[in-house]
Amino acid sequence: MTILCYGPVKTKLKYYGFFWVTLGLFITSISLHWLFAWYSYVQEQNEHNQPIELNDYFNETFRDTMENWQSEFLQLMWQVVGPISVMVYRIFTVKGK
Repeated sequence: MTILCYGPVKTKLKYYGFFWVTLGLFITSISLHWLFAWYSYVQEQNEHNQPIELNDYFNETFRDTMENWQSEFLQLMWQVVGPISVMVYRIFTVKGK
């Protein structure tokens, strides 16, 4: 016997949907950023006949990540436009009922 509970789970997933989309985009973008930084680091080290060291890679990539986060407009857009659009959506759906 299987008991399916769609109500509360579906409602919570829908309610926190913006969070899950943002989290997914964040994880994808940060993973790709570090992956391509690794390829770039290895290529640069090979061009200069230098050893590949994880500590140098980590420091360089972490620094670059922090510099990017200081000026990223997408982060600001998700923080400002996203919640406003959710509030407007909720206002109009409540009025429509």
